[in-house]
Amino acid sequence: MNSRSVSGQANLRIICDNYNARRYGGKAHFKKAKPFTLHIRGDEQEQRGAKRLVEEKRPGLAAVIAAVQKIKGEKWNAFRDRHGDRGREMVLYLGRRVCGMKLAELAAAVWLRNYAVVATCVKRYEQCLQTNATEQASMKRLARLLNCEM
Repeated sequence: MNSRSVSGQANLRIICDNYNARRYGGKAHFKKAKPFTLHIRGDEQEQRGAKRLVEEKRPGLAAVIAAVQKIKGEKWNAFRDRHGDRGREMVLYLGRRVCGMKLAELAAAVWLRNYAVVATCVKRYEQCLQTNATEQASMKRLARLLNCEM
C-alpha cells in the first residue's frame, strides 16, 4: 500500500467524520450494529423470503461439531489440530455453509489466529468435495444428521 492510498483513506475518513459532525450537531455518532433479524422487514404476503429468513432455524456450531464427532467417532480435541485430518476443515465448511457464520466468528470459535485461515480451509475443502467420494458420502451423512440440504 503506497502513501497515496493511505492519505486517500484518511481524507475519506475526515470527510465522513465531518459529515457525521454536521448531521448530528457537532458530535461524532456511531451506532452499534443491530441483530440481523431486526433488519429484515417486509410484508408476509408479498415478501415470503423475508419471513423465511426470520423463521429459519439454523444449527449452531456446537451441533455441527457434535455431528462431526459422531461421524468420525472421535472427540473434537483429538482431531482438531491433527495434521492431514479433514475434520476441522469439515467443521469450518459446515459452519460457513450451514450455520451461516462469518469467517471471523469461525476463527474465534475454533481458536484460529486469522479469518484468512478459515477462508483457505473452506476453499480447500470445497475442492476436496468435488473429487473425493468418501468426503461426499460423509457430507451426505452429516446433512442427514443436521437435517439440512447441501
